[in-house]
Amino acid sequence: MKADRIQAMIDDAMTSTRSEDRRQAAKGLGVLGLDQENVIAALRDMVAKDENSKVKYEAAKSLLTLGLWDEPIIDLIVQHIKEGDDNTRTDLLRTMASAQNIQFIDKSTKTFRSLHKALHTLCSPKNPSEATGFDAAVCLGYMCVSDDRAKERLLSALTAKDPHKKAKALEVVVRQMNHSKPQVREAILEQLKASPVWKYRAAAAKLITYLGPAFMTGEEDIEHVFQILDRRLWDDPKREVRATVALAVEALNMKTRAYELAERRLEDSSEDVRAQAVITLGTLGVRKERTLRLLLEMLELDSSEYVRLQVVRTFCNLGIVDIRAIRSLRERERGEGLLAREAGKAVRFLTELTNSKSPV
Repeated sequence: MKADRIQAMIDDAMTSTRSEDRRQAAKGLGVLGLDQENVIAALRDMVAKDENSKVKYEAAKSLLTLGLWDEPIIDLIVQHIKEGDDNTRTDLLRTMASAQNIQFIDKSTKTFRSLHKALHTLCSPKNPSEATGFDAAVCLGYMCVSDDRAKERLLSALTAKDPHKKAKALEVVVRQMNHSKPQVREAILEQLKASPVWKYRAAAAKLITYLGPAFMTGEEDIEHVFQILDRRLWDDPKREVRATVALAVEALNMKTRAYELAERRLEDSSEDVRAQAVITLGTLGVRKERTLRLLLEMLELDSSEYVRLQVVRTFCNLGIVDIRAIRSLRERERGEGLLAREAGKAVRFLTELTNSKSPV
């Protein structure tokens, strides 16, 4: 945005006689996310001097958005948490949760202790508002504050039906609170298996990668986790999720086992099992000459068109430009039906890929 437009907004915020104009200007400066000195100075001046409480409120929120946790701002937050209605509290709590530098807030001040107490009170089981209790717990988690009430709120959310709430609780419990007890591990696995939101399934796989081998506690646990991850390598409809599961498999030192199991399944009598194995290899990557030969043989000779289609797609997904693969795909392209069309697409894609890698 041009400097003169920004200055016009600052002038509106500072000089307009209409409080609504000042409020909207304060809000707009926060939405823009501009941490320029003149913007910050204007917002701080509004918090300190404006006579309208709604203007001060929007200016404080904008400063939070910019990652500024001045004591006057925190004082104003505490006041609104204590005196505001649930809508105001929700608005403030969600602004805080998404604010920059929340984890770096100075926790040694009296002002912060007041904020902690206010959030702690909202986390109480006696708070009739489930939404503000949960949002307060999330804020304390993002602040990296040890608070038993907040932890209990977040742990109880792991059984929530709302996938958004459950996913947020998991992220905070694991990444901010370093909590990985069996209840949390099972919630991660359940989210990976069953969340209707693919980004949350991917997030669960990333949490497993984040925790690494510590995610598992014994042989029985290892087998349980492997069975779930092995299935997700081929059974998730989103390639992005399968890719994050592959990273989790590697982080848990299970990649060799998963790869060897997929190789053996290539020769299974069931076409479904063979197709699943091909998809798994497309997720993990073809790392051996022997595996590439097996896939080329399947593309030519497998009795199932579905399996052969998966081989074609795996060559594309992995960007396999081996001349033998291209030749085999060209032969399939000469035929008819879905396999020929897919092979033609694959030839064009892999040819373009080869050309893009060739020196000019």
